[in-house]
Amino acid sequence: MKPFFLLIFLSIFIEFASAQDLRTNLETAYSNFADAVKNKDADKLKKALCSYSYMTSKNELLSAQVKFPDGYFSSAPRMVMDLKKQTFLKAVENGPTANCIYYGKDAFGTATLIILKFFKEDGSWKFNTLQDKSSEDVMNKLKANDTTFLSGKTFYPDGILPATPAEIVPGEYKALLDVMGYGFNVQIKINGINQPGSFNGKGEASSDILVLGGVKKGVNTIEINVTPIPGIATQKLMINVAVVIQDQEFEVFELEDDKPAASIVKQFTAK
Repeated sequence: MKPFFLLIFLSIFIEFASAQDLRTNLETAYSNFADAVKNKDADKLKKALCSYSYMTSKNELLSAQVKFPDGYFSSAPRMVMDLKKQTFLKAVENGPTANCIYYGKDAFGTATLIILKFFKEDGSWKFNTLQDKSSEDVMNKLKANDTTFLSGKTFYPDGILPATPAEIVPGEYKALLDVMGYGFNVQIKINGINQPGSFNGKGEASSDILVLGGVKKGVNTIEINVTPIPGIATQKLMINVAVVIQDQEFEVFELEDDKPAASIVKQFTAK
């Protein structure tokens, strides 16, 4: 074999071996996560789940007045599947992020494209989350054995390792946030905690958003940063916060303003 062709062969072989190693490492990481969920093993879950996903889930459940990891073990089985029953399509990494992609059935038995996402921490892959991409276009391509679309940006890991959120000590009440910020971009903090949500001023109301950290008994502080969107004549900002007690909602904060200030800081009380 001539040296030129030998180099090409070795390059292809090394690339194939590297892809196989990545798949093996990712599937092992996923198996560790699945075993932790099946056995309700809290220690193993903390080791198998990436720190970002672990702390995000913990903060959300505790804010909802749900025990952790008990509540996680109740909801996580939808992310547990037998990989041997799925058709492997592709494994790809980008820096500290990686995707392992399959064609198979979700927890409800529906055919779908399944993406397992991973983060690398301290040199080891940890499971992050599961996504399904079961659009009509994707499913039609898979049925036609066309997987070229998997090279697109949508299916490529972004290479960004997000910061692990700080652990939240929740208040006494679970709380829900409603926002309608037509014509504004809106960012909200409650008791110093950034509240997630897409308050992008396009007219869609965001309702029943879980308040991270909940609401304290007594005085609470809400900070609202408002940025007008140029070109939108009709503008209106409406924000409500309600605490949930025995499945009933009780409003503790309300704001409605057509011309809000850029920065609003108010206090409200929950009895």
